[in-house]
Amino acid sequence: MYQQPQHYGDGQQTQRFLLPILTENSKQTRSFEEDDDDENLPFSAEISNASIPHEFCVPKITSYTGKGDPLDHVNTYKMEMSLRGATSALKCRAFHLTLSGRAKMWYNKLVTESISS
Repeated sequence: MYQQPQHYGDGQQTQRFLLPILTENSKQTRSFEEDDDDENLPFSAEISNASIPHEFCVPKITSYTGKGDPLDHVNTYKMEMSLRGATSALKCRAFHLTLSGRAKMWYNKLVTESISS
C-alpha cells in the first residue's frame, strides 16, 4: 500500500524523488527479466559508452534503501564522486551501486535509455 513519503527540506523535490520508489506500478518500468541485460540499461549511449578508469573505486557510503533523506544520499554521493574526479557519466553509471532494497528495485525498473545526464 502506498504511504505518503516523509518530507525533507523541499518537500516537493523529495516527493518527486521518492514517488517512483514507493509506487508499485510505475508506468515507465521494464521487467525484471531485463535487469541483468547490459543492453537494457537505463542510460543513454553516451553514458553507457563512457570509459571507467581502471583505478576507479566506488565510494563507501551507506546504501540508500528508500528510507531516510534521498537528497542527503545524493549530495553525499556527488561529493564523494567529485573528490575522486569522476565525470558526470561515471557518476550516473556508478550510482546504482549505492542503492539497496526498494531503491534498488526502483532503479532496476527504469526504462531503457531513460537517463541522459
